[in-house]
Amino acid sequence: TMNGSIVPGSGPGTLSITGDLGLSAGSVLNFDLQEGNQTAGGGINDLVAVTGNLILDGTLNVPDATTVSNWTTNGTPTSPLAWTLFTFTGSVIDNGLALGNLPSLSGNPAPQYWQIGVVLNEGGGGSVKLYAVPEPSTALMATGAIVAGAVMVRRRRRGVRA
Repeated sequence: TMNGSIVPGSGPGTLSITGDLGLSAGSVLNFDLQEGNQTAGGGINDLVAVTGNLILDGTLNVPDATTVSNWTTNGTPTSPLAWTLFTFTGSVIDNGLALGNLPSLSGNPAPQYWQIGVVLNEGGGGSVKLYAVPEPSTALMATGAIVAGAVMVRRRRRGVRA
């Protein structure tokens, strides 16, 4: 059980935990992630690999609390950008991971926001991901404009035939 700080590496790294990991509400997670690269671990982005059960709680900071940056992302509503923070082989109890100090997001479509998601594997285990997701109303407006344009083109074509 953890009620302190987790920093998976002095730079991007993978912290491997054999057994269960229980994060408490007071846990602070400082992860190094790269703006343009979503590779999990491998010295590129931080990853915590748990070979057991995971209790998810605490506050996530990306980058650490002393560094603030702005990221430009190009995720879509159907394909948001995602960084894997945790993998686990057992079960998960999701008490909610709060979003602390994170880079501000801009991109296309904009605005975008951060979201945490838990992905469960069919055979057990899974992962916890940080997503950069376009704001739904922006995506819906863009989709609505495309559909409206397609309807207008179709109506014009029908008018020509008649």
